[in-house]
Amino acid sequence: MVKARLDAIDTSGDKKERQRHARTYNAFLLDGAVTIAHELVHCFVGFLSGDRTILTPTQIAPPGYITRSTVWCGESGEEWEFRVLGGQAELSAPSSEDRFPEAQNWVKRNNKELRVDPKCITGIVENKGKLV
Repeated sequence: MVKARLDAIDTSGDKKERQRHARTYNAFLLDGAVTIAHELVHCFVGFLSGDRTILTPTQIAPPGYITRSTVWCGESGEEWEFRVLGGQAELSAPSSEDRFPEAQNWVKRNNKELRVDPKCITGIVENKGKLV
C-alpha cells in the first residue's frame, strides 16, 4: 500500500504508471475501510446483544451462514456487507500473471464475482461520488 502511494505521487515516473498506482492505492484504501467496518459490526452486535458467546443472532445471519459454528463465531460482518454492498467484498492483489496489473475490488454475490469500477472507487475515496 505504501509503495503504491509513493509510486502514485512520484513525479519522475510515467503518467499512466502513476495513475495505475493511484488506482491500486485507492483499492487498498477502500478495502481497508470495508474491513474496519466489517469488524466494527461484530463488536457492535456483540455489545448490543449482551452475549459475548453469540456474535451473530440467527435473525441477522446472512443466507447460508446459519449453522452452529457460524452463529457461535459470528457473521454479522458478512451480513453487513451483503446488506450495504450487495455481496461479500474482496480485494485481489496484482500478480504478474493476472490480466489486471493492479489491485482490484470485487463483490461476490450468488457465486459470481463483480468487479467494482475504479472510477467509482476513486469517487468514494476522494468523497466526490454519491453512495446512493
